Amino acid sequence: MGKLVIVLLSLLGLTVVSLPSRGTEFVAEDVASKVKDSVVTVQAVALKYSSVRLSMGGGGLGLQKQVRFLRNYSTAFVLNKEGYLLAAEQPLRDVETIEVATADGNRYPADILVRDEAYGLALLKMHDPPPNLKPVKFADPANIRQGESVVVIGTAGGFGQTVSYGIISGLRPVRLRSGQLVPRMIQSDVVVNVGNQGSPLFDKRGEVIGVQAVFGGGRETPSLQNITFFMPSDLLQRVANEMMETGEPAFRPFLGIQPYSGRPGYFVRITELTDELRMYMDLPDAYWDVGVLIWDVWEGSSAYDAGLRYQDFIIKLDGKLLKTIGELEEAVYQAKKGQKMVFTVIRRHRIQEFEVTVGDHPDETLSYFI
Repeated sequence: MGKLVIVLLSLLGLTVVSLPSRGTEFVAEDVASKVKDSVVTVQAVALKYSSVRLSMGGGGLGLQKQVRFLRNYSTAFVLNKEGYLLAAEQPLRDVETIEVATADGNRYPADILVRDEAYGLALLKMHDPPPNLKPVKFADPANIRQGESVVVIGTAGGFGQTVSYGIISGLRPVRLRSGQLVPRMIQSDVVVNVGNQGSPLFDKRGEVIGVQAVFGGGRETPSLQNITFFMPSDLLQRVANEMMETGEPAFRPFLGIQPYSGRPGYFVRITELTDELRMYMDLPDAYWDVGVLIWDVWEGSSAYDAGLRYQDFIIKLDGKLLKTIGELEEAVYQAKKGQKMVFTVIRRHRIQEFEVTVGDHPDETLSYFI
């Protein structure tokens, strides 16, 4: 019927304007309406003591502290009907009380159950959560595509339920402030302001695909215009589940290996082995285009205890050729606590194998080490 109408209009000399089908386009309004009961505003009240001043009283000269109440606004989203929320950790430091406001404007007190400074996330629990809370759904990270339209809903400038719209600009490896590499960090041009810390990034299905990443120096994102990075959904889901199950910060896989790469920054700048260095090491022709050189091993780490040492040249991981440092870091990123990883290395022209148990990252910030 539609084609017949178009033919008739064309015969009459009328211009036919083709309109996009609403069923196939991305509509931010639809996403915002679908997930409004999944996002809450977090109001944290902190006590701040200013400089001491002199005061005159009945007893003479005295000292007096000035106390101020500071309110910080950020964002969180609902994990389950019991009122567990995932929020940004940085805005919740040194606070006295926390309230969360739902989309209908009602406020509820909440407690901080777990702080995870390494991932920049916190687990909150609402008192007497309302029945209309809607837990988020986490997207499958394999379905995230560059150029995909996305929506951020948060508390921009202290105004709750603020909607921002953009696209996924890129998917690239980026380091958190803890030094851990996230292989597929989500880069977006969506507008993010103060108060958006902890704001979820939604796809067209209304599923969470990321949360704003936290980097060093108290900054939420690197200082680049129109670029914000978001931790992907698989990492968020793992961290949230572990915090709820254990009541402690999430597990961070760690081996204790520093590859030959130079010091990594927040963005990955990996220096692979040069042909000159491979010639100096007299590597076999079969492994000329693969492998990772160990530059250091953290004493006391699982890699050190397993026997890996400086200048070992890793050629295989779990029986498969290891081509780049990025492949090694991605394998560690996906590893579980206690998992065994078998490294095949060349040491002084001999091939040896070492079984390394994945350990937990130490308290120190070791940006050099995997």
